[in-house]
Parts: sequence; structure tokens; C-alpha cells
Amino acid sequence: AAKAALTFEPHPRMFFSPESPSLRLEPFHAKARRMRAEGLDFLIVLKFGAALSHMTAEDFIHGILGQAMRVSAVITGENFTFGYRRGGSSRTLAQAAFAEGFTYRAVPPVEADGTICSSTKIREALRDGKPEEAARLLGRAYEMTGRVMHGEKRGRELGFPTLNLDPGPIFATAYGVYAVQYAVLAQGCQPQGGIWQPGVASWGIRPMFTLPAPLLEVHGLEESRELYGSRLRVKLRHYLRPEMSFDGTAALIRQMREDAERASLCLIT
Repeated sequence: AAKAALTFEPHPRMFFSPESPSLRLEPFHAKARRMRAEGLDFLIVLKFGAALSHMTAEDFIHGILGQAMRVSAVITGENFTFGYRRGGSSRTLAQAAFAEGFTYRAVPPVEADGTICSSTKIREALRDGKPEEAARLLGRAYEMTGRVMHGEKRGRELGFPTLNLDPGPIFATAYGVYAVQYAVLAQGCQPQGGIWQPGVASWGIRPMFTLPAPLLEVHGLEESRELYGSRLRVKLRHYLRPEMSFDGTAALIRQMREDAERASLCLIT
């Protein structure tokens, strides 16, 4: 039997509250890439809109899972809810499985050293500037992705050329400076040549310059290439400090040098 994952786009929260901050931990293409890497045969994406939001749990089970997809087995988390006003749960699926002709299994929460690896706790760790804690719960370093675009060349003028990325509407991690690893994406979204480069990155609105939207600026510690148009994966390894304002360019340059030195030490140890 083929293995498939069923997901919804856009995120239901974005449909019900489009003005609310995004809860996404990663963009859809990154989620799809990770699912593909797990060996899935298909990724089924249902457009979440008015029709789906008003579908009852019973209609979803019978019409989508039963008639449309003809599933033979369904697996969800124990706390899974679905259907109009979250009227369905893992218990609903367990009760309907036999009548619809499929087997059902609810998976208990995953734990790391006694802590439940929930998206809520991961968001809290990222919001608090604790990428190491987020990595412990995720089982991997938290990443931002984006395409390198032209900026105002301020970093180059200061002696710290940067790769400027707009990660898009994902969950807002703590603004500040991070020790990172980054890689240019090759075919299949894998690191080009399997190489991750060390770097230091600033994520936020840059108080001295007041950017209109958050920007991720990555400075390579071992290389400086113009990669305009390339897509990058950036792993947040360590949080170095929050965003700051400085009394002039000289103070900013001194801090940038200190940030680069600290990032280098963090990535070595």
C-alpha cells in the first residue's frame, strides 16, 4: 500500500485569523521536503477554505477519507481534532474506522528527556531566544529559508558583506544576532555539495535603520560570495544577543566584530 500524508493549505489559523501572526515553524515547501525525505509516496494537500471549514467531522471521514481517498489505514496524534468547530477527535476516528473499512491508530505525544515535543513549546523556545532548546525538541536545528536578494549594501560598506533573505510569513523567532550555519540549495533542496558554512546572522528590523519588515542578514565567516537569486537554508545554532542601537558607525563595527568572534567560537565548541 502507498504511504501518504494529508495536510491543509493555507494553515487553518491563517484562514480564520488572517491578520494574526503566523504560527508556521517553516514554509510549506520545507515541510513538503521533510515529508518526502521520510519516504512518503504521496503528499495530499487540501485547500482550506470556507467549504472545508464548514464540513462536519462525519462528512470528512465518510466523504474525504472513505469515498474520495479510500484509505486502508489512518494514523494521527492523540490530540488531533478536525471538522466543523473541531467536532471530531481521535475518538471519532476510532469509532468510525470499522464502519468505513479502515484501521486507525493514535500516536502518543513524542517526548525528549521527559518534555513533550509540542509545537507550542518549540515556539516558546524560539520566541525566548533559545534555539538550542528548540533543536532539542525538534530533533534538528531550527531553520529559516529564503532567496538571496539585493539589499542596500550597508554590510559591505562596513566590511561585513551579508546575504539578505526574506523568510516570509513564518513564526517570528526572537529578533537578534545568531551563530548560524548556512547552505546554498541544490536540486532537491539539499545543501550544494553537502557543505554547511559557518556564519553570523542578524534577524529583525535593524533599529538603527528601521526596516519596514523583518530581514535575515547572513555574514559568512569563511567565505564571501555574491549569491543573488540562490535559495539558502540557514540553521539557527546559538542566540548571541538582542537587537541594539549604536552611537555611530564605529560602535556598530566593533560590535559586529565581537559578534563574528563569538559566533566562530560557538560553532567550534
